[in-house]
Amino acid sequence: MVKTKTCHGHGMRCSDKDCEYDGSPNTRYSWLSTVTNTGTSCSFKKVDIKSKDPTFNDGCESENLECDLGESILIWNADLVNSCPYRVFSTTYLNIPFDNIFSNANGDIVF
Repeated sequence: MVKTKTCHGHGMRCSDKDCEYDGSPNTRYSWLSTVTNTGTSCSFKKVDIKSKDPTFNDGCESENLECDLGESILIWNADLVNSCPYRVFSTTYLNIPFDNIFSNANGDIVF
C-alpha cells in the first residue's frame, strides 16, 4: 500500500507526508430484501518516532520493524533505525578558555 499508493486497487490521494482513500460504499436500498454495502478506507502518514530505548510504546521493539497499536500499525525500514547517534565519553577533561565555552586539552572538542 505504501509503495504503490493504492488501496485494494484504488489510487490514494497523497500529500507530502500522508495518503488516504475513502471507499465508503454508495448506499443502496431494495424493497423487502436485504442489501449489504461494503467499503474500504485506507490511510497512512509519515511520523517521527524518537526513543532513548530500543523498546518504546509499551512493547514495540525497534528491531521488529513494525508495531501493532490496535487501530493502527507502525512500519519502518531497518536503515532508518539509528541505534546510537552519539559517541559516549567515559572520561574527559575540559578547559574553559572563554565564558561558557568548554574544550578539551587539544581544542578539537568544543561545547
